[in-house]
Amino acid sequence: MTTSIRFLLLLLFAVLAGACAEADGPSPTPTRDSSNDQSSDSNVPDETADSDEDDQFVMLDESSDDQTSDDSSDTTIAQECEPHVELCDESGTSILRCSRDGEWFDPSPCDEDEVCEMGDDGPECVDCTVGVNCVSEEPVCTPNQPLCADFQTAAICNSEGQIGQATGCQPGRCFGGGCRTSGQTTGAICTANTGCVGRLCLCGDDAPTTDQVGFCADQDLRQGYCSTESCDRNGCSPNEVCVDMSQSPDFGSEHYCVERENCSQRLANCAGGHRGNAAVCRSLPAVNCVTGTRTWELGCFAPPPSDPADACADNAFCMAPIGGACNSNADCIGGLCMKRNGLSYCSAVCDENMGCPGYAECVRIDSSNNAYCLARAVASNDEPEPCPRDAVEFDINVQFFPRLRDGISTTVCFFKGGGPDTLSLPPDLCE
Repeated sequence: MTTSIRFLLLLLFAVLAGACAEADGPSPTPTRDSSNDQSSDSNVPDETADSDEDDQFVMLDESSDDQTSDDSSDTTIAQECEPHVELCDESGTSILRCSRDGEWFDPSPCDEDEVCEMGDDGPECVDCTVGVNCVSEEPVCTPNQPLCADFQTAAICNSEGQIGQATGCQPGRCFGGGCRTSGQTTGAICTANTGCVGRLCLCGDDAPTTDQVGFCADQDLRQGYCSTESCDRNGCSPNEVCVDMSQSPDFGSEHYCVERENCSQRLANCAGGHRGNAAVCRSLPAVNCVTGTRTWELGCFAPPPSDPADACADNAFCMAPIGGACNSNADCIGGLCMKRNGLSYCSAVCDENMGCPGYAECVRIDSSNNAYCLARAVASNDEPEPCPRDAVEFDINVQFFPRLRDGISTTVCFFKGGGPDTLSLPPDLCE
């Protein structure tokens, strides 16, 4: 009985315990099993976790790819130049500087009278005003040809048309692109062109025509005069003047070097020098064909006619001064022979760029636009006697004409009664 009761009580207790467990819900997963499962499946990614991680990885990867692509694109565009490089621009008027990021800064322009040139320390703006030797972008000479850079410097023109390798010619001179060291200097007595360093002997045996020798026979150049032909291109030494003798057709209408050493006052004898008292200081026309200007400079040369009333009688290089007598334009140092009533007067065309010698004035003598050089009627250091031809037989007297430079009337020596009735203007200079 007792045993049966115990058995029934235990059975009842088991039934009640099961009912209570059912009421509380399903049993939780045993800790041991969960731990074992997770441990055993740790190498198998959870689908949800893997999906999130993959999405996150892909997003970062795309962002990284985009960033890499952008950086590469930016680098290609920005690298216009090598960082920190400095150059002259193509026009040669500005300096270009490259930034550290490989981009050009805005050009730094040179001043108006400057150009950009590459120096030892990089590009620099160099002054190119008159008188400064500045390399030009334009060719200045014939490529690969010899030339004279100046009176005493021979050079070779490089392939870019710029003056390249240079050689000094001291104590000689450069002529025709080469150094000449043998021969006499300007003004020396000569008989042949080869005897002169400038390869020209005026009135020598190599005269271009027999007439020239005849012209020289009766005046002070008959012993020959060393010079340089075409000095407007070949140049003259610092103690010489390049004289325009283009109005003397018998001598090739050329420009020649004339010595001016020891020449300080017009009509005074040239003390010393090659010719001593055989030459006098004269106001000679010096023409610059590059600038289109004419000035008058003192140089030692053959004297003018002893009597201003005497024409040169076709003697070459007589070249009568302003106010002198003449037969034709070739007789006048200014290249213009005016005539009136059988009388004559040497003059020269003048304007703002083409001046007159110190003993003359540039005046207007009529209503035309032309102006002419006429001898002053007042005494001066250049012309010690006013109107040297003021005589009845020459019909030359003091006249009043307006000066070109200011319109003020001034006194000059000229024909009485008006201007010339015969006038043949010379060709323009440097034509």
